[in-house]
Amino acid sequence: MQPHRSSCRALILAAGRNRRMGVDVPPKALLRFGGNSLLARHLAILDSCGVHQVAITIGYRAADLRDEVARHQCGAGVALIENPRFRDGSIVSLWQAREVLRSSVPVLLMD
Repeated sequence: MQPHRSSCRALILAAGRNRRMGVDVPPKALLRFGGNSLLARHLAILDSCGVHQVAITIGYRAADLRDEVARHQCGAGVALIENPRFRDGSIVSLWQAREVLRSSVPVLLMD
């Protein structure tokens, strides 16, 4: 059975440092639950729901996030958007991804 093709895109804001969890911890998107990262779980769920266009803002530990995306794309077309000013908050990540929001396709925003 073919998965449903959605006309929706997803935008995941994952550039931040996760300061509330302590010092020198991975980004929230890389926290593991049941053997999978939160990011891998999100990508798999989006894919199963027919959302095959995903943009992810990255900044803090960007290389680790790139590696995780490469391991778990689940068939989704994933675009990574670099936010060099990730320390300034998630609104800056949203600004970096403004082209995703300007598209004519509905966007599911995941923070």
